[in-house]
Amino acid sequence: MIELKNIQAVSIDPKLITIRETCERARKDMGDLDELALSMMTVGQITPILITRDNELIAGERRLRACQQNDIPILAIYRDQVDDVTMKEIELEENVKRKDMTWQERIKLTKEITDLKQSKYGEKGAGRGQTGWSLQDTANLMGMSKDGAAKDIQLAKAVENIPELAGAKTADDARKLLKKLEEDFIIQ
Repeated sequence: MIELKNIQAVSIDPKLITIRETCERARKDMGDLDELALSMMTVGQITPILITRDNELIAGERRLRACQQNDIPILAIYRDQVDDVTMKEIELEENVKRKDMTWQERIKLTKEITDLKQSKYGEKGAGRGQTGWSLQDTANLMGMSKDGAAKDIQLAKAVENIPELAGAKTADDARKLLKKLEEDFIIQ
C-alpha cells in the first residue's frame, strides 16, 4: 500500500466495489471492455480508479467494469466519504476535462505505435499463423480501419519531412495541401 498525504492506493478485488444507485452515471457506452482489459493485463493499469472508504465507485467506471468482467484485480485510491452531489461532480469533471487528441497527435501516435510494436515484435508477414505486429493490429488498437491507419502513418511521415503540413486545420486539409505540393513538384 502506498500512502501520500492521506491517499492510499490499493489492489482490490473489483467485485467488492459497488456503484451507488442514487447517483446515475454519466457514461452509458462502455466501449470494448475486453480490449481495455487486455491492455491492462499487457501494460498494467495506468490510472487507478477512485473509490470511497465503503468501496463505492467515484470515478473510473470503464476500468472497473473491464476488471470485473475479466477477474483482474484493480488498483484503487480511497477518498473520504462523499455525498451524491460531490460524487457526480467528480465523475463529470473526469469526463468533461478529458481532451481528444488533435489530428497531429493522432497521426504521430499511430505511426509511433506501429514503429514501436514492430521493433519489439517484428513486422507480421503475410499468411496465417504469422507472428509480429501488422498495420491491422495498429488499426485495431487505435479503433480505426486499416486504411485509416495507413493514411495516418503516411501523413505522419509527410509531416516529418514537410513540417508546414502540421499547420493545416484538419488532417484532410493537410492531405490536400500535400497533394497540391506533389502536383506542383511534378509540374516543375
